[in-house]
Amino acid sequence: MEASDEVRFREVQRAGRPWWWVIAIMAVTYGGVILALYLSDEAVRAKDLWAVGVGVAVMVGVTFLLLGAKLETEVRGDGVYVRLFPFHLSFREIPLEDVVKVEARSYRPLREYGGWGIRCGRKGRAYNMSGNEGVRIDYANERHMLIGSQRSEELAAAIEEVLKRKT
Repeated sequence: MEASDEVRFREVQRAGRPWWWVIAIMAVTYGGVILALYLSDEAVRAKDLWAVGVGVAVMVGVTFLLLGAKLETEVRGDGVYVRLFPFHLSFREIPLEDVVKVEARSYRPLREYGGWGIRCGRKGRAYNMSGNEGVRIDYANERHMLIGSQRSEELAAAIEEVLKRKT
């Protein structure tokens, strides 16, 4: 392993918050109720039942797909990488050119970014899974990137170390 490939920081965050499970249970229950209502109707034709079944299967599949989501963050000798599985199958490199500031901070996910996941706003992008802690990277063009982290101080220090080596 080359020095530039060496992982200096690694964090994996999963969608394990209780409210995610509440949403999942509600979605599956809702799908089951819809299916039961259609099955109780004697006038249901085979094609209608098939359509309802497909709809419920898609709803259940998407729910469990989201429950299996995880945000992986790595700081390597050559940069910062994130992957929000299952939406990213490979890591995405976070650009470190023109960085003017790196700051571990608290933030308000709903108010500042519209929630969790991969978020794009007027001035920047956010990758976050849960919680309200992260590292904000400010660029010279007044845009920014936020990476959610349960270990934001460590992440910020690792990014600063990579920036110092690049200059």
